[in-house]
Amino acid sequence: MAATMAYAWLPRVVRVERAALPAAVDALNAARGGQLTLEVVESYAALVEGSVIAASKALHFVAPEVVPMYDTNVHAAFYGSRMPAKHRRGERFLEYARALRRLVAERHFESAVRAPLGAAFGAWSVAGAEGLSLTGLSDLRVAELVLFYSRSAR
Repeated sequence: MAATMAYAWLPRVVRVERAALPAAVDALNAARGGQLTLEVVESYAALVEGSVIAASKALHFVAPEVVPMYDTNVHAAFYGSRMPAKHRRGERFLEYARALRRLVAERHFESAVRAPLGAAFGAWSVAGAEGLSLTGLSDLRVAELVLFYSRSAR
């Protein structure tokens, strides 16, 4: 189910490696329990053709306070470079996830990031872009949105 939801945001159809399903379920449960390790990421990625991007999205669905979403736009905004080779993506994703968790733990995150973005979304909604709101989004998702939109606007 999480893989299907993750692939709804990706330009491909999900192909599941059935043999990887038990380890992927363990990975989902580990993330739900607050763990985010290379083993967790790679175990879930093995289910979906080794895609760390799809794994990040699926793990985010079950643990939005623990796992940020990751894609080429976010990677480029965060690292200032292109996505690395597939065998290095898990490590780079974990570096990114740790940095974002440190960012959202900062006491000024609400006033410096979340509140201004919420105000901007509110202004856009008044201008006719309905449905823009940060309500219900984890702080990790808000931080990831800032990176995503800073890169995708180019």
